[in-house]
Amino acid sequence: MAQTYEQTEQPPRRRPGIVAAVIVGVLVLAVVGGAVGWLAAGDATDVADPVGTSAPPTVEPTAPTAAPTSSQPTAASAAPSGQPTGTFALPDVTGLDFQQARRQLRDLKLGVQLVFASEGEDTKVDRTEPAAGVTVQRGVTVKIYVSGRAPLATVPGVAGLACTDAAAIVVDHGLFPRYPTGRLGTVWDQDPEPGTGTLRWNDQVTLWCAVASPTATAG
Repeated sequence: MAQTYEQTEQPPRRRPGIVAAVIVGVLVLAVVGGAVGWLAAGDATDVADPVGTSAPPTVEPTAPTAAPTSSQPTAASAAPSGQPTGTFALPDVTGLDFQQARRQLRDLKLGVQLVFASEGEDTKVDRTEPAAGVTVQRGVTVKIYVSGRAPLATVPGVAGLACTDAAAIVVDHGLFPRYPTGRLGTVWDQDPEPGTGTLRWNDQVTLWCAVASPTATAG
């Protein structure tokens, strides 16, 4: 009769060396975990400390101020290129007495031409040409249009003066000099005589000028 053998599986035996290794590993993990926890606690303190350990505050960059380009006009380059210096806006003299307006413009080194109406006694300025506000420069002649006709003018006495000086005085009185013998020398005669009230503004005064007196030459 055959015999039957049953093989019973026995639980494995734990080796003492393996058990010891496992215990050592557990102890090592415990030590490492404690160290990591201590380091983490130290980091948390540094972050919370506002003195010395915190990062410097972030400063927002300021947009740089744009430098003026050559296309932007400045006080020195506002005038158009090539425009003469000494230009200015013509003042408004409308409504002023024409003599006051004339003096004001002449003080600005402007030439003045008076244009009177054919009738009326109004001496106020009606308009100017160029108009008020237009850019002008010294030496430009401005026409002053007067609302009424030319008033009577006072004829100055200029005999015996240098012809150029006499002419300036005549012009100051609103009259125009005429030189039948030229502009050189001294005025030896004039027409009309001074003080006569027959001339009006813009009329002519004749000045006879000569280097030597005609009487002395004839003798």
